[in-house]
Amino acid sequence: MTPANNKTLLRSYSYVRKYYLKELFILLLILCQNAGALSFPYFIKVIIDKVFPAADFQMLIEVLLFIVGIQLFSMVAGILSAYFQQQVSNAVMEDLRTDLFDHIIHLPIDFYNKNDIGEVIHSLSNEVNIIREFLTTSLIQFANNLILIIGISLILYFLDAKLFFLCILLIPLLLITISLFHRRIRAYIARDRKADASVMSFMIEKLDNVILIKLFNRYRFEWQNFRNRIREYIKINLRVTMLRAQGTQISIFLIAMAPVVVIGFGSGGIFSGILSLGTLVAFLEYFNLMIGPSRNMLGLYYGMLRAGESARKLMAFFDTPIPDRDRKPGAGIEPVERIAVEQVGLTLGANQILEEVSFVLEKGRSYGFVGASGSGKSSLTFMLCGLYKADKGHIYFNGKDTKDLGVYALCDQVGLVRSNTKLLRGTIRDNILYGIESAGADADALEAVLEFVGLADYILELPQQLDTDISDLGTRLSDGQRQRLAIARALLKDPQVLILDEATSAMDSISESTLIRNILDRYQDRIVVVISHRLSTVSNLDEIICLRDGVIAEQDAHARLLAKKGAYWNLFEQQLVGNTADLQGNLMIDNKK
Repeated sequence: MTPANNKTLLRSYSYVRKYYLKELFILLLILCQNAGALSFPYFIKVIIDKVFPAADFQMLIEVLLFIVGIQLFSMVAGILSAYFQQQVSNAVMEDLRTDLFDHIIHLPIDFYNKNDIGEVIHSLSNEVNIIREFLTTSLIQFANNLILIIGISLILYFLDAKLFFLCILLIPLLLITISLFHRRIRAYIARDRKADASVMSFMIEKLDNVILIKLFNRYRFEWQNFRNRIREYIKINLRVTMLRAQGTQISIFLIAMAPVVVIGFGSGGIFSGILSLGTLVAFLEYFNLMIGPSRNMLGLYYGMLRAGESARKLMAFFDTPIPDRDRKPGAGIEPVERIAVEQVGLTLGANQILEEVSFVLEKGRSYGFVGASGSGKSSLTFMLCGLYKADKGHIYFNGKDTKDLGVYALCDQVGLVRSNTKLLRGTIRDNILYGIESAGADADALEAVLEFVGLADYILELPQQLDTDISDLGTRLSDGQRQRLAIARALLKDPQVLILDEATSAMDSISESTLIRNILDRYQDRIVVVISHRLSTVSNLDEIICLRDGVIAEQDAHARLLAKKGAYWNLFEQQLVGNTADLQGNLMIDNKK
């Protein structure tokens, strides 16, 4: 295992350290469990060397009863060790998985843009299980097997020192075999993990976009792609298994050669009278008992290689810094009076998204962001929420730099509703209340916000009303209704700044204009920002900011922008021509009918 993997594995050990007393107790139970197996060869020696020659039936009964007692004790210890071991294992899994989940959800949006979500989920499930298994079961087994090997070695030494030293001459060959397979297995384990994560990532992506598979009849195509990935994973996995099996079996073969040596030299001792038959049988039995722990130690070694690779991946997530982690939500912001964006630039990857953008948003006024797709409108809203950090320039809330306020304070004050509506599994009530910290809102507040967005009548018709599960509604919940739910969630949060990023795009124009007008009337003492490709939606706003290729082309009120006949007028004309063409096309179709 590489030094880097060693360090990451040691770091992960902190998750089991606080359970060390239970771990020691489990180890003690396992040692007690092994008492039955360890004592049995000695009792065989006693029976052969003492009971049989003396034909002492009373002694035989006593020895057999003693064996039964030890085996019962061993059984109880085994049951208790299994229970406590699983208890510690589950606790470690809970700690590790919740810490990792908490860290990942706090990471900036840029992390999700750069990383495959399938890799992240693979780490939360598979990698955590591998490390959990190593930190709990494997470490205890390692200690247990090591104690067994040392203990049996001492017994073998005291039974017959010469035979013992003959056996350990095989150890150098064993170490050489392990070292030969070590490097190759480690390389394939990394590839195996990557291939497994690739399969999970592929499944998540395709299931998330299953509608595309159906619409384009790509069933066979995706089946073939998935099978290719599975086969690649199986191919690598089989290679790992084969290398591990070769290394293990060669090592076991070398260990198994020791009894041959023992029988060969031990027989000479029996013939010459310096070694008893009982001692030779006991020596062989004890040596056979050591084969199991030796095989387990080899398996644990290969398990450690895999755990080291998993730990490296997990610690890479933990080492990704979280900006503003120590800042509390809402800290440092009073009611927002003014937002000033000054010479802001934003680069994502190799793409320049925004450049030299400056404008002011004031309380009590409404603003529209318009522009062609890719002009930077949505990225700008992410910056107002603190989800994207400016490469240059500054954004000030009430004169305070957002870089000093942090993402938690900003998201606490800004309500953003996007076009791709995100609804969570659970009830309608759960989804609406998701944006507030308290356990719930009073019935009047919920009823008022649902009435405001035009969902009250629809929900009242549902059998379970607010307690209806979202997944039970299926396709009965239209895209427009989903958007209304998302807007209700944001409104119940009562933000200082409300941003609607194509949040009404699935509604008809009349419903959209009515809802926008109601929002403007209700939030006259707040800052309201509306992004829409329908210019009619933003025409009644106080000010419109027209973006083009990441810069502000112009900004003013709707009428004055049209009078300038600039970038905004061009957008308006294009949309007007498009709508006219659509209308003419529909009329022609109707005439043909």
